[in-house]
Amino acid sequence: MAADRAREHPGEQAHPRPIRLIAIRRTPLSLDEVFQAVGEEAAGGIALFVGTVRNHDAGADVGGLGYSCHPTAEAEMRRIAERAVANHPVRAAVVSAAAPSPNWPASAGLPPSGSPARRGK
Repeated sequence: MAADRAREHPGEQAHPRPIRLIAIRRTPLSLDEVFQAVGEEAAGGIALFVGTVRNHDAGADVGGLGYSCHPTAEAEMRRIAERAVANHPVRAAVVSAAAPSPNWPASAGLPPSGSPARRGK
């Protein structure tokens, strides 16, 4: 697919390292770290997804969440990121929490950093 993309958009070049960051953290997540991981001068934009803790669930107050993860979680995150970069001209980073988080972002995920804007289309 990357070869097809290069033929369709010859001005774009595949990035040698499209997956910039895959991690499960037991410390507060840093949106700045994820932003810096995918940002570069060639990017036409950066999109971030941030999962947060709601203060309610089914009418009950929520003060925080406890996180755990399956032993294969990081490998699965990588598989999803690999599929995204194989099918789209993006760079990716995925970080998820795996610890109690009363007030941190729960996940900062797959912020695709797009290729330069194409003119004349």
